[in-house]
Amino acid sequence: MERAKTIKNILLGLACLLVLALFGLSIYQQQQLKRLSQGANTESAAVDESAANTMPEPIDTPQKTAVQSAPLAEQTTEGDINNADDLESQLDATEQELEKANKQLADEASRKEELKQKQMELQKQYASDPSFKKYMKASLDTAYADLFKELNLAPEELEKFKDLLVDGAMALNEISPDIMSATTKEQKADLQKRVAAIREENEEKIKEFLGSGYETYHEYTEMETTRYVIKGFTESMNSENQLTKDQEKALTEIMYKEQMKVFAEIGYDPRKQIEFQSDVKSGEADGQLKNMEKIHNASLENSKGVLSAAQLQNYQNYLKSRREMMELSSKLSD
Repeated sequence: MERAKTIKNILLGLACLLVLALFGLSIYQQQQLKRLSQGANTESAAVDESAANTMPEPIDTPQKTAVQSAPLAEQTTEGDINNADDLESQLDATEQELEKANKQLADEASRKEELKQKQMELQKQYASDPSFKKYMKASLDTAYADLFKELNLAPEELEKFKDLLVDGAMALNEISPDIMSATTKEQKADLQKRVAAIREENEEKIKEFLGSGYETYHEYTEMETTRYVIKGFTESMNSENQLTKDQEKALTEIMYKEQMKVFAEIGYDPRKQIEFQSDVKSGEADGQLKNMEKIHNASLENSKGVLSAAQLQNYQNYLKSRREMMELSSKLSD
């Protein structure tokens, strides 16, 4: 009995020792955990302090910056899209204007071509009208009045001579629509050959008809262009500065001489070619105007001994106005 009581006391003592040991171990673990916690807090504070010293001064918290940067990116993207839309709209508007301008140019070119065709048709109809030949024949009495006097033909011969002149003019008039529509070098070269052939054939008929009087006719017709110009100048003068017959004749001869000089320089033969539009040496597109100016300037210089100061000034103004009219006509026909 005593033995059992002793064993019981021993077990009770061991249980008490075990409880004390467990209690001590628990206290030790809490102390270790406390130390570890304090060390972690110290390291975190050091890291925060180091980051604060090395990083630039923050404008705002990271969370706030991120929130603000997102709308900024969205705004930039929307701005780029709006700019692209504006540029596309401007491009579309420009293309529409260009298309409109091209259409206007095409319509204008079509209108000019239509007018040219109508003019050619009217000219053909007018040339085939019997009254046209009658009109041309009647106009010769004014244009060739001086020539008719010099030739001194009988009434019947004069009528035949007028018929020859009109027939030659009408033959050239028949191909004038082709001359107006010619655009290529080949077409123009072919027309020049046709014009030269018609003129040569008509000249042979006149030469055969007039005989010895042909030289008088030839010289007169060679000066026809200059005579027309000087005649216009004479009619433009007032009664105070009116030209005499001798002055008119002298001016005609002076201009004809200067005209033939320029024609020789550029290789133009008025009896074979249609018109002298450009200088074959220089290839100038506006050669006709430059050649005309050259003729006028030389004629004006050589007329100083023929005209008075007032007449000379009027002559200069008249020639200038002719060039300006020709230049304007050239621009309108383009």
